[in-house]
Amino acid sequence: MPSISERTKSTLLLTAPLLPRASGSVSEPLRPREYRDLLSTLSQAGHTLEELLGVEAREILQDIRIRIGPERVSALLARGVQLADAIDRWHARGIWVIGLGDPEYPQQLVDRLDTAAPPLLYGCGDRRLLRVAGLAIVGSRDPSTEALDFARVVAEEAARCQVPVVSGGARGIDASAMRSALQAAGEVVGVLGQRLDRAAIAAENRDFFVAGQLLLLSPYDPSAGFNVGNAMGRNKLIYAFANAALVACADHNRGGTWAGAIEQLERENPIPLYVRAEAQDEALSELVKRGAKTWPSRVNFTQLAGHADPDSSSAAKADPPAELTGSLFDYATHMLSCLDHECSRSELQSFLEITPGQLNAWLPELLASGVLEQSSKRPVRYRTRPPALPL
Repeated sequence: MPSISERTKSTLLLTAPLLPRASGSVSEPLRPREYRDLLSTLSQAGHTLEELLGVEAREILQDIRIRIGPERVSALLARGVQLADAIDRWHARGIWVIGLGDPEYPQQLVDRLDTAAPPLLYGCGDRRLLRVAGLAIVGSRDPSTEALDFARVVAEEAARCQVPVVSGGARGIDASAMRSALQAAGEVVGVLGQRLDRAAIAAENRDFFVAGQLLLLSPYDPSAGFNVGNAMGRNKLIYAFANAALVACADHNRGGTWAGAIEQLERENPIPLYVRAEAQDEALSELVKRGAKTWPSRVNFTQLAGHADPDSSSAAKADPPAELTGSLFDYATHMLSCLDHECSRSELQSFLEITPGQLNAWLPELLASGVLEQSSKRPVRYRTRPPALPL
């Protein structure tokens, strides 16, 4: 299990519950706004968060002016034994944690959420999937049969086109879309609002973790149970990990799916948001009035992965994406001629030294042109197509 940075240890000590505590105690973890205020004050005074783990921490807290009592911060920082116990519990379940500022922390969360980016991300699964930008599929916990079937079909098609599926793990649409994509050998990022510790050891997830298909994340303590605030709060992360989103069904004017969709539509730079084409559904019709589009009958998932309109008819008329033309693609083809072993998506990306977005755009063309072929489905691996034997 990768080590935890000093910065992340500081953040855990200051913000994580670690162990049950009495409400209002001196060691009540910092709330998000209090944590941001402390970071800002430290920075203005020329100090770093990591310095609070050193021998001069008390002097630093006395020198800077913070609205949080220094005694409370000191008490939180003194929870080293509790932190060590918590890390052992997480590691036993395959759970890792990264903090804002760590090299592996997803940059798209910072770019899209700014100050709302969570200070901590707990996860289980292949960290490579932190860099994906896929299709978010969300919906109600108690969907109709039609909505459930629709989400399943879209998720399976996305998986076959190497477009990762992002969802929230809740029963109903979320769980069905995630399971369908996984069973179709696709990649899935699940952003959970509760009990990551249970999901991390669930038997039905084990093989997908091993295959590198599944990443489960949470901005909340792995043992946190359900509460409405956490369920609503994770919505913004689901959308931040996606290039486009699809709402299969929603409850009009209530529920997390509705709130998350409205929040996304009202953002200054929203990702494209689509709804199932169901004219009789009040919630979906209202979302269309507010700026959502109906999901097209024919979808170009390659264009979708590139943050473009997935309508295949309009995509066919457009110019080919710039990253698929010219010397860069020729360079990739030349490089792959030197590849003499099977590789995963992450290994292929590393070999070509390209971004996940470029890989999503190039891979269908590389497969269609015969430069590459898929050699296995679980785990998904690729190889160069062997040359034809001379006659």
